[in-house]
Amino acid sequence: MTSSVEIQARPFEGRRITLRTRAPFEEVVARFEAAFPLIDRNQLDLIVAAGDGAALRSFLERSAPGVSFNVFLWLDQGGAMSLLGTPLKSRFYLVGNALIAQGMFALEPAAGLSAPVRVVVSEAADGATHIDYDEPTSIFGQFPTLRESTVPPMLDKKLREALTAIAA
Repeated sequence: MTSSVEIQARPFEGRRITLRTRAPFEEVVARFEAAFPLIDRNQLDLIVAAGDGAALRSFLERSAPGVSFNVFLWLDQGGAMSLLGTPLKSRFYLVGNALIAQGMFALEPAAGLSAPVRVVVSEAADGATHIDYDEPTSIFGQFPTLRESTVPPMLDKKLREALTAIAA
């Protein structure tokens, strides 16, 4: 049996947004995690395994009320780097709303490369706290099928508003 694989490389340009605040790192992380609750992955996996779409929609609506966002995964990058000898305060998050993302996945399955959105909260050398993320319209703009979608601009607006409130 022979198999052939076609490989395509497509360049794209994205924009990283940085919000800078004098608020302490720990305070920004606490606000972030209060605003974007960690989704219950065990419950999510059980509902998906059961194949119950109505239960899934209900769970997602309860998990991110008001069309907000959930954290699907987080990593304490700073803790790991500090243990390896590079003192750092940094947390990485995958943030999203599956009900919103559904509008992109319906058009482009590869949207999963950037949904959920990557966000990093870190402390800069001068003590300021940064919130960095990839701007959804720029990152999803790599997909021709999503260029006309209303979802990425909506994500831009909602994410910027939420993260600005967290940083303030």
